[in-house]
Amino acid sequence: MGTILGQNILPELLHQVKTGAGQDCDIVNTTILAQQRLAGMKILVVEDNALNRQVALELLSSEGADIHLAEGGLQGVEMALAAEVDYDVLLMDMQMPDIDGLEATRQIRQSERGKRTPIVAMTANASNSDRNKCLLAGMNEHVGKPIDLNQVVDILLKVTNWLPTIDLNNDHAVIDSMTIKIDSSLQGKRLLLIDEDPIVQ
Repeated sequence: MGTILGQNILPELLHQVKTGAGQDCDIVNTTILAQQRLAGMKILVVEDNALNRQVALELLSSEGADIHLAEGGLQGVEMALAAEVDYDVLLMDMQMPDIDGLEATRQIRQSERGKRTPIVAMTANASNSDRNKCLLAGMNEHVGKPIDLNQVVDILLKVTNWLPTIDLNNDHAVIDSMTIKIDSSLQGKRLLLIDEDPIVQ
C-alpha cells in the first residue's frame, strides 16, 4: 500500500508540490484533509479507572491512534511484553491497586524487549519530585491529569519521533488542510517529506 509519511510540512514545500515545480511527469489533483496527529500509532493505556480508560480511548482514537487498554499494572506488564507487534508507546497510570506504575515500568524495563518502548507516566501529582521518580524508574516522560489532549499528543510525538501514515490509494493525502497536486508517479511509493525535499523510498 502506498503511503506518504509527513510531519510539519513547510509552506515552501507545499507550494512546490502544488505547482508541480521541477517535475516533468503527469500531476494528479489530490485534496488535503485535516491531519490526525497520531495516525497509526499503537498505544497501550495502563489505567485501573474505567472512566479514565474510556476518556483516553476516545481522545486518542480521535487523533488516529490504535488504542489497547490494560486494567492494571500487572495486566499492563503482561500485554506490553506479550504483544505480537511492539507498542509504539505506553501511557502508564501511577496509582493502581495491584502494582503501581513505577513497579510496572521496572518490570517492563527488565526485559530486552521492554527497554525499547517509550513509557509516559499519567498522574494527578505533577510535582518535580514525582517526575524524578518516574524518570528514575525508567519512564521517558510525565503528563498530568486530567488529560490535556494537545499536551499528551505533543509528548507522544516527541518520545516516539512519530511520522503519521497517510494513505495515497484513496487519491487523498492528509498533510496540511490544503489542496495540492501530487506527482502521479509517486502512487504506490513511500514518500518521506523532510524540510523542502521529498525523498522517495
